[in-house]
Amino acid sequence: MDDQMSLLKGFLGTDPSKVKPCRDPEGDQELYDTPPAEHLPCEDGKCDGSGMLPPPDGDPVGRWSHCSCTKKQRQRARLERLAKQSLMPPGLLEKRFKGFQVARAREQAKRVRAWVDQFTPHGPGLLLYSRENGVGKTHLAAAAANTLLSKGHAVLFVLVPDLAGKLVQRDEHPQEIVQAMMDAPVLVMDDIGQSEEGAAEWRRAELRRVLFNVLTHREQNHLPIIGTTNLGTKRSFDDALGKAATSRLFGLCDGWAISFAGLEDYRLRGFQE
Repeated sequence: MDDQMSLLKGFLGTDPSKVKPCRDPEGDQELYDTPPAEHLPCEDGKCDGSGMLPPPDGDPVGRWSHCSCTKKQRQRARLERLAKQSLMPPGLLEKRFKGFQVARAREQAKRVRAWVDQFTPHGPGLLLYSRENGVGKTHLAAAAANTLLSKGHAVLFVLVPDLAGKLVQRDEHPQEIVQAMMDAPVLVMDDIGQSEEGAAEWRRAELRRVLFNVLTHREQNHLPIIGTTNLGTKRSFDDALGKAATSRLFGLCDGWAISFAGLEDYRLRGFQE
């Protein structure tokens, strides 16, 4: 849990306007008098493996500069840190649009891709909903999140059914978890409206309260979410979240609440009774 907390702290107090996509820093002009001692292979074939370029002939200063291979290594290291910080399970970190194979959800997949293409840090979020299981909602949500991660956007993943248990366990640092959910530049909430099997009503009420506060904060600060849920009707949303939280959820995802209604569970395609 200490490792998870150290990762969550990366989101606490985040100013989303200062979280910028990771780019290839071609304009980096940082200079050194001598190259670093540790040598790395040069993937661009420009330096001698030191990651540094010697001063050009005739340079009166005579200082070394970064090779492009060093800049790329830094970029990859940042993306790896963002992936680890996201707390996404390894299986979801592997999800890509290219691997999506639910044929009947192709139109939904196109819309999710379109949302990613138009994504801005303060733009609308994305909600994938239907009463059916196994229609590709979590796969597409993870693929969208991974695409944003690859572009350098910080993402935090939360499995909502696990959240209720964490909220009542002191060793799970519930306040920090909730604050990270509020502050993360992009918040992925999987299985919104679900809670632990057999959870007491007071736990469900606490979860509804927390989700309302998180959604309210993110709506007021224009912070996008990526959400999935097996709630499929207005009444089911209101019963699980409350009318106010439902309103905020759909307000956060204005124009990008995508229904998967009517699709069959692809996991059961070979099942016979």
